[in-house]
Amino acid sequence: MSEFKKKFHIPCDCFLPPVPPPQVGPTGPTGPTGATGPTGATGPAATACCPCTNVLDNPGFDEPATPGTPVPGWIVTGNVSEVGFPNAHSGRFLPNGTLSALAVSIGPGGIMTQSVDVGEGCCFTLSFAGDIRDGALLVASVSFPELGQGCPPNPTTLGPLNIPHIVPVAPQQQAAFQHYTLVVCIPADVTTACISFQNLATGGEGATAFVDNVVFQPTGGPCTSCSQNF
Repeated sequence: MSEFKKKFHIPCDCFLPPVPPPQVGPTGPTGPTGATGPTGATGPAATACCPCTNVLDNPGFDEPATPGTPVPGWIVTGNVSEVGFPNAHSGRFLPNGTLSALAVSIGPGGIMTQSVDVGEGCCFTLSFAGDIRDGALLVASVSFPELGQGCPPNPTTLGPLNIPHIVPVAPQQQAAFQHYTLVVCIPADVTTACISFQNLATGGEGATAFVDNVVFQPTGGPCTSCSQNF
């Protein structure tokens, strides 16, 4: 009997039905989205330094004067007025289709200013065409009233306060228009810049400065820090 078991013993699991391998079922539908969390704190506002815009009003002085407003868009003191040919550099067509070719004439002691909005850390460029006649002493500057600088700045403070400025030199008695450029950095916490033109001549026949085509536009930034270097 023991020999029979050894030769003919059959395991019991051979008589069970085959078990199929396990299969993974399809993924169920996605559950509903949970509630939105609280909104985080608002970050600091970005400073725009778009380099495509001349921020000045009436930069080419081609808008004609009106009673009580000798140079529209600008604050003037003293002998300052708009002039035409032959003392203008160039002109443009006005919205009404009229051709206007005017410049500004700044006599001895004359001052012209305009204040504009700026962004801290932005780089700006001031450029203009100037015709400096016999004995005139033109100073173009960009000052920051929020830093205690004047609008216009006192000429004696230009150097000590490192106010960006340029003094065109034209020794000829009858000079021609030349182009001048000044690079300016807007200091921290400053939102206003004062663009000014002053003729520091105290007298003399013909000591007039003619200015045209003024541009004050952002050219880069904002930067984390900057310093004046002109």
